[in-house]
Formats: sequence, structure tokens, C-alpha cells
Amino acid sequence: MTRPGILKRVLLCTGLLTAVPGHAVSMLDNEGALSIRGFGTLGIAYNSTDNAGFIRDINQPEGARGGTSGHIDSRVGLQATFKASDTLEGTVQIVSRYNYTGEYDPELAWGFAKYSPSEHIQLRAGRLGWDVYMLADSRDVGFSYLWVRPPVEYYGLLQFSKLNGADLVLRKPLGQGLLWGKLFVGKADDKLAIDEDSYADVSGSELVGGHINYQLRDWQFRLGYTHLELGYDIKGDFGDLIDMLESSGNPVLSGIAAGATADATYHFMSAGIAFDSGPLQSQLMYTYLDSESDMVPDFHNGYLSAGYRLGDWTPYITFSMIESRSDIGAATPPTTPLPPSLGTFTMAGFNNPGQHTLSLGVRYDFLPNMAVKLQVDRSNVRREGRQWMLWRDVDPDWDGRATIFSATLDFVF
Repeated sequence: MTRPGILKRVLLCTGLLTAVPGHAVSMLDNEGALSIRGFGTLGIAYNSTDNAGFIRDINQPEGARGGTSGHIDSRVGLQATFKASDTLEGTVQIVSRYNYTGEYDPELAWGFAKYSPSEHIQLRAGRLGWDVYMLADSRDVGFSYLWVRPPVEYYGLLQFSKLNGADLVLRKPLGQGLLWGKLFVGKADDKLAIDEDSYADVSGSELVGGHINYQLRDWQFRLGYTHLELGYDIKGDFGDLIDMLESSGNPVLSGIAAGATADATYHFMSAGIAFDSGPLQSQLMYTYLDSESDMVPDFHNGYLSAGYRLGDWTPYITFSMIESRSDIGAATPPTTPLPPSLGTFTMAGFNNPGQHTLSLGVRYDFLPNMAVKLQVDRSNVRREGRQWMLWRDVDPDWDGRATIFSATLDFVF
């Protein structure tokens, strides 16, 4: 039995999850007004180093460190769609995954109404997924993509998984393909882990942007832009530390606290190409972040991935990277001494992201709706680039190298 390629799996799964353009096949045909679907991943990851904790994304407070963890990739979701008419429907999606509290509290990932007066226009309002990058809106649906997890250097840094707002999709056949674009506006509603005892509440951060896409047979092209006004409130132990710095009376320490909590503006400019034909499937993604923050530099990140289907098996290879484009804090000492009770506040972790990972893996589709994946990642982190965003609880003497072995069972129902 022939298995679908990655683009076709994405269209299938995100058609199920109502996140793709209207040319995806509807999952509601002949099933009545109410449709209930679900998805899930059972995963385990082993980290070869005990000097740093590996995480999948910046929502996770602890990582796999010198052993195994079942938290990194495991998740489950349930979605209900009610089709009130040919033009109006509503969707609710609940997802349970390892979150900033270290728990699996279910959360409302999507909750929106969709109005489609024609096949060329779609308007949604409510709680939406933030699909700032190609595939980003389906990154919790492991069955929809080839890898164990989306490349960490690219998708792991996304600050938000959802927003409260609205989006508009316009489609038009062009030549032998389909041209479509999306405009969105909204406010974030997320909390990001700093460590197991601290988090940043980024709720209320404002986003506006869009992307334009062209689907031509086996090719998909995309250009995107997002303007983010990031505001956040730091809670927990790290928040207490910031409060102490602010009230210390020391202008240097107060300045550090002000910089660490200041609102900032960011500009995301992204491009992506995906190809899926016969046994071959590949993707090339790139993003440049233009930062107006004094604490976060401009950086660029991306990945190149290719897989080749051999019956039910698909071996694949991926190279992903992130590198800062400036040296913020070059004149700042790497550490700033604090009062004895507070220890040392490390600035380097915020300033110079630098990391690349080579991944090898295989996917086995043993049933039409279930797949097993095995993957090994070899990560190299630039010594001065260790950052709290992609690793947890990093030892000062870590050499920046780690090997991650992972296995997952992905399914949809």
C-alpha cells in the first residue's frame, strides 16, 4: 500500500484539523454536522550528556538530561467541528502536553468560528494557531510530519502556539497552480518556561502579519512576515530575582532588570520551499529575526530536510541551525556579581544563540493512521551561545555537544 508523502500527510492531517487552505479534502463529507477527531504521540528521548537538559521547545521547563524522558514529545489532542451550514462552522481543539508548569493540564488550543462565503474566501475568528512558519500550525500533530519532532533550532523558539484574534484567507487559481495568502491579527495567550521554578507570561503580546503561498503540483512556496510587540511578566524564582535587582539601588543591577523585562519589537521574515513527488520529499526553510530588543540579538535560523520512501519505510536526514547576527552585550562582562544571597546572573545565555544539529531517522507507517519513528540527533552548541531558550540547567563546563536518541508512536483517530 502506498503511503502519502509529507505534503500530502500535512494536507490530510491539517485538513482534519481545519488549518489548511480550502483545497484540502474535507473530513466532514457524509458524516453529518458534527465531526470528532483526535491525534497523539507517545515518545521517549534519551540524552547522552548529563551537563544540559534537552527540550523540544521553550514551553518546557525541564529536559532530558543524562538519561531518558517521556515528557519531551508525548501529547494528545481532541478536536470537534460542527458544520452549521455550507458556509459556517465552528471548531474546538483541546491539547494536553508537557507545559510550563511541568504538568499536562489540558488547554484550549483552538476555538474559532469559520465563515467561507465562497471557495476563494475564508474568515476565522477566535482562538487560532499561530502558523508563522510553514507546518507550524500542525506541529503538535506528529503524524503529519516526517520527523520525531520539528527541527528544534527552527520551531523550538516559537514564542506562541496560539493567539486570540482573526485571520483572512484569500485563494485564486494562477496558471497551473493555486495562489493563496493569509492575513492575521491577534494577541498571544501563552506562558513560556524559563526553568522548573520560573516562567514568562507573554499573554497580551500583539501580533500582526501574513504569508503568501503558491502550490504548483508537487511544489509549495511560501513567504511570510510577522510584526510582534512582545510584552511579558516574569514569575517565580527568576521573577523574584528581577524584583530584587530592581530594588537594589545599584544602577547597574537595576539596568539589567529593566533590560530583562522591557517590552520589545520583533520582525519575523521567513521563506520556505517544500517538494513532494513520488518517493522523494524535501523542505528548505529560512527565517531572519530583526530584533529591536537590547537583550536579544538579530538571528537567522533554518533547516534542510530530505526523505525517501521505500514502501512503508521513509529514512530521512535533516540539518538545522540557528546563529546570531549581532553581538549584543559584547562590551558587557559575561557575568555580573550580585549580592551574596543572589549568586551570579549570567548574561551570556540571553545574548548569542548559536547551535546546529544533524538528524538521521526513519519513519515506519505500519497502519494507515499510525507510524513509528526512530531518530538520532547530534547537536553542537557554540560555547558562548548556550541559551536558556533551547537547553535547561546547563553546567558551566559543558562542551556544547549532545547526542539525542528518540522514538515515538504517532497516531490519528
